Amino acid sequence: MTNKTVAAPYTDAKVLGAYVSSFYKLKYGREISPIKLQKSLVFLFAYWGAFARKANSDKTIEGEYKIEYLFHNKIEAWTYGYVIPDVHNEKLTEIDFTAVNKDIEIKKFIDDMLNDILAVSDFRLVDISHEDNSWKKNYDPNAKIHNIEVKKEELINEYTAKI
Repeated sequence: MTNKTVAAPYTDAKVLGAYVSSFYKLKYGREISPIKLQKSLVFLFAYWGAFARKANSDKTIEGEYKIEYLFHNKIEAWTYGYVIPDVHNEKLTEIDFTAVNKDIEIKKFIDDMLNDILAVSDFRLVDISHEDNSWKKNYDPNAKIHNIEVKKEELINEYTAKI
């Protein structure tokens, strides 16, 4: 794999998490669970990264998607799948949502994906994350603390192969 400079991220995971929480509350009339929030963020990250990477490398697709990372926050492999510690430890209610609205194509992608992801049960999302090699490789069931970082390139590469 070649070393490449990754463009600035689209937003911060805390901002995107606040957006996902608000989207869920508007759609379902209740608060999102921590499990659904965490899995939604990571699946959004992985699928957007895969889509952007394929579009960037496919000369037949019109346009260029320089932004492959929705956020740069750390992703870790925990017992119930992926977790973004910055979001896990944050209260997300007082965050400005304008950062999610700055690119209409990315926001449309996020909204479309959220409609699909949020329809899936929490523990089905956990099961899906447990099928990923990037989670399996970084999760140690014997560890007392589960905080091994999942490399973003590894996650995007895995999802690029899936789409």
